[in-house]
Amino acid sequence: MRARIFIVRRLQFALLATAVVFAGLEIVIRLTGWGLPRSDAFFVDIYDPVLRLGPAARNPFVEMEEFLNGRGFRGPGFEAVKKPGTTRIVCLGDSQTFGAGTYEEAYPAQLAHVLHEQYEQRPVEVINAGVHGTNIYQQRLLFERMFAGVELDLLVLMTGPNARHSISDYRRRLQSGAGRAVSRIHRLLAALKTYRVLRRAIKGDVHAGIPDDDPRASDLDLDQYNEDLRAFVNMARDRGFALMLVASTDEVLVNCLDRAGLDPTAPEFSAQAMVCHFDRPQAEFAAITGIPYTVFWDRFLTEQRRGTELWHDPDHANAFGNRLIAEAVAKNVSVILGARDAKRATTSAR
Repeated sequence: MRARIFIVRRLQFALLATAVVFAGLEIVIRLTGWGLPRSDAFFVDIYDPVLRLGPAARNPFVEMEEFLNGRGFRGPGFEAVKKPGTTRIVCLGDSQTFGAGTYEEAYPAQLAHVLHEQYEQRPVEVINAGVHGTNIYQQRLLFERMFAGVELDLLVLMTGPNARHSISDYRRRLQSGAGRAVSRIHRLLAALKTYRVLRRAIKGDVHAGIPDDDPRASDLDLDQYNEDLRAFVNMARDRGFALMLVASTDEVLVNCLDRAGLDPTAPEFSAQAMVCHFDRPQAEFAAITGIPYTVFWDRFLTEQRRGTELWHDPDHANAFGNRLIAEAVAKNVSVILGARDAKRATTSAR
């Protein structure tokens, strides 16, 4: 009996000592950042394909000092339940939605300004839910996790050239119950800095994804792409919000459209642009399902031929270019909101 008690006490002491060591190590890492990559200060978990920025983290993608809101997005914070009478629009996408300049220059903020001008008596809230480097599947995961209980009237989805990063391995893992459980455990443990250091020592700094120089980067799995689009359609139907798809753009695409006369099917249209952009399947999906699809390339082309500067960099529009996107989106928003108002009026009259 004494021997058993002695063994139990030794085990208890060993566990306590281990806990003290790990607690001390956790404190040291949190105070000094030892062993952590620079990106750890910005992202919730660099190994999570969602690539979500941390709540109130400093925006690492702009030169000026800017901090994100409490949910890890650009712009003012927001509650799950919207204010009565307010129309809430969520703009979901990648860096083209997030914006390369200031918050006010990004198209969601400019959309808010355009809608405020159109609806002076109607409060409109526009949320910028863009996350750098994400594809449609990552955006789907982000929306499912971060907006599960958030009220909204319209989801505006601009899914751009990052669609090539299919993250097929991660997708397959989440299709099994065991894979989903492991993913949840990883997300819980990621709150510990010690766990992050150990995982970095094993996996390195690269987050889950496909590098641009990987041969798979030029592939687009249309079945998976349409599956993700259908998932958004189903969420919109089940939760009662409207859905809009928006084309993506960059300088290469507009130049190619200029040479091809705004016809992406023309032989002159660059093969490079067709590799980097997947708006054709998105347009086809919108045509089949009847989902509003916003395209603004003609306005970009017109302004470019006038010599107007449209680009912050080759991949992102500047403030003027984003204003063109916002105005094009606002036209479809007006149609959608008008149809919803008419439907509600008809329902209430019965």
